[in-house]
Amino acid sequence: MNDQIESNQRRLVAITDPHIASKDDNFVYRDGILIEDSDPLSQIFVHNCDNEVFFGVCWPGQSAWVDYLNENARTYWRGLYAYDKFVGTTSIYSFWNDMNEPSVFEAEQGTMPLQSKHLLVDGTSIKHRDIHNAYGALMHRTTHQAVLERDNYQNRAFVLTRSFFTGSQKHGAYWTGDNTATVSEL
Repeated sequence: MNDQIESNQRRLVAITDPHIASKDDNFVYRDGILIEDSDPLSQIFVHNCDNEVFFGVCWPGQSAWVDYLNENARTYWRGLYAYDKFVGTTSIYSFWNDMNEPSVFEAEQGTMPLQSKHLLVDGTSIKHRDIHNAYGALMHRTTHQAVLERDNYQNRAFVLTRSFFTGSQKHGAYWTGDNTATVSEL
């Protein structure tokens, strides 16, 4: 399929979300947990107030959210776009970051608890309430860098994001999410 699409000079856009299905057979989750277990400062996933991985519900069911504030988590996320990890993709693929407000379905506020904890690699803990508006921008920037790296900076990266912040325009396009052209949506 990839060859046929490329021969017609078309591209594909794959959707990637910051919530990761928390199942042992999901290599993204399993490997992230192994990294966290081997180095406590490599917090791959956002944690709750008890310093355990925060779990909530989104599209795949019970999920954990990548901690883009942590440099090691960003390195891990970028590595997931490598061709040997994102199996089946080629240079015709672009990416769409969705649900990166971040959305949590059963949460009262529709997002992760504002008391959730992000961890810098120097051990500094930051509450989600202090970086909530930048979360999507961090994912967007990290994904953009991942796409550039996977092609050795030879191709122009296209990354679309749903959540953005000051400076996001440097890393790709954004859209306003699922809304309609009504006064109540404004």
